[in-house]
Amino acid sequence: MQNNDKVRLNEREPLTPGEKVLALLFGVIVCVMFAQVVFRYIFNNSLAWSEELIRFLFVWLTFLGGALAVKSKTHIAVEFFIGLLPGKYLKYTRILNQVLITAFFVAMVVIGSFWVFYSRGLQSSALGLPVYIVLYGALPSTSVLGVGYSIKRLKEEVSELKQKKY
Repeated sequence: MQNNDKVRLNEREPLTPGEKVLALLFGVIVCVMFAQVVFRYIFNNSLAWSEELIRFLFVWLTFLGGALAVKSKTHIAVEFFIGLLPGKYLKYTRILNQVLITAFFVAMVVIGSFWVFYSRGLQSSALGLPVYIVLYGALPSTSVLGVGYSIKRLKEEVSELKQKKY
């Protein structure tokens, strides 16, 4: 790349595996929705399973996207007051924020695991899939990813504080 300040579209970094999974999930959702519309309005015969599949895929898309947003630091944040803090306090605030995010993800792993455990045996109505895996399993499994990404960011923040990069 010629200039580090500007990233041109044709020089974009390749997609990560997680981003590829998100794109695949989104593509499948769009295709199944399109098929549902075609069958409903052209053939006058709805697909019984499409809405359920779309719901399951959308849940996974949402939770996985949330975990990947932690990795890439793209979550929405209101930093007006935090931005007014001096450098060292700003760094401490960011570390506290990352600790709270990590604690939240750990809680979601624990709560989600209980949720999966207590919903064993449930089957989805249209597809007959085990709901505890295809629906409730999204929360703890993607939260484990979130814990990993959050711990990595926490280590980076602490490292920057130790090197006095603030």
